[in-house]
Amino acid sequence: MLRKIITPVLTLHSIYLIIAITLIAISVIIITTPGRRHRLANAGYWALLGGIFFLPEKIPYGGYAIIGIGVAILVMLDACGIIRPASIRVELPPDPSQSRQTEAHPAQASLPGLSSKIPTAILWPVLAIPVITFAVAFIYRWIGRDSSTGALIGLGVSGLVAMGIAYWVTSQRLVELAEAGAKLTEEIGPLNILPQLLAALGTLFTSAGVGTLLAGYFSSCIPANHPFLAGIVYFAAMTFFTAIMGNSFAAFAVITVGIGIPLVILPFSLDPAFVAILGLTAGSCGTLLSPMAANFNLLPAYLYEMKNPYGIIQAQWKFALGLWGCHALIFAVWLFFR
Repeated sequence: MLRKIITPVLTLHSIYLIIAITLIAISVIIITTPGRRHRLANAGYWALLGGIFFLPEKIPYGGYAIIGIGVAILVMLDACGIIRPASIRVELPPDPSQSRQTEAHPAQASLPGLSSKIPTAILWPVLAIPVITFAVAFIYRWIGRDSSTGALIGLGVSGLVAMGIAYWVTSQRLVELAEAGAKLTEEIGPLNILPQLLAALGTLFTSAGVGTLLAGYFSSCIPANHPFLAGIVYFAAMTFFTAIMGNSFAAFAVITVGIGIPLVILPFSLDPAFVAILGLTAGSCGTLLSPMAANFNLLPAYLYEMKNPYGIIQAQWKFALGLWGCHALIFAVWLFFR
């Protein structure tokens, strides 16, 4: 019964449609904002991105070329430097103690309606996201569906629920919710699609045979009958490629196929699950060091208005090196006692 209700309604495509509607709504807000610089280009950027999400789940032959052309146009618009956020001012309801107009920034905005409810309720939208995501993933697994797909769908559903909770606890108007969401999306800007582009780059590298090329090069550098050195080379390559691509998942397919499996796992009959997960997390150390991981290292610096855009990386590099050393130590101990 539960499967019959959930399956036709909660699909990835339905979540994509909601994302498309949201992005097109942002473009409408931009186009109707008077005095906005590059209004047509910015509205067109978000409308085009929303249009890509509107495409059907299975598009006919040649349809993927449309997505490629659309992504190329998005990149060119960003390269022109005209996709920039604008200051969207939001009029909050009058505050008895302080009548003023302020920017709709989470850290600065006053929320008069919140004082009449539970003060800590402002955290409920944040907490609702992981709880609902895990709940939907569990339900999908329970009814025999793919729990990974359920987690993605749950993330979309949790975002909608979190917006509803935020609307209730802050007692703001819907238009303020929409404008604040548009402002945050514009501040993140083209970085919104960076993870998808990096994942596509990883797939492209794998299809082009970069992993095989790396295997041929490193096989001549790694001494025979030395699993520890082979593992260290694998971890270092994962970290280096992750720093370049900004995402360890994008580097994982390329480096594991090219180095991990042929030069570390198969020659020494090592446990692939243990070596692969250690390589993946060692590669994540490169995420802490790279500006290419913009959503982790550059975007927070921008949103919190830090003076140094690379301040987060400067604070993280010591921990990254320490964590990488721990991976090498764990691998050495595991080899000794296995």
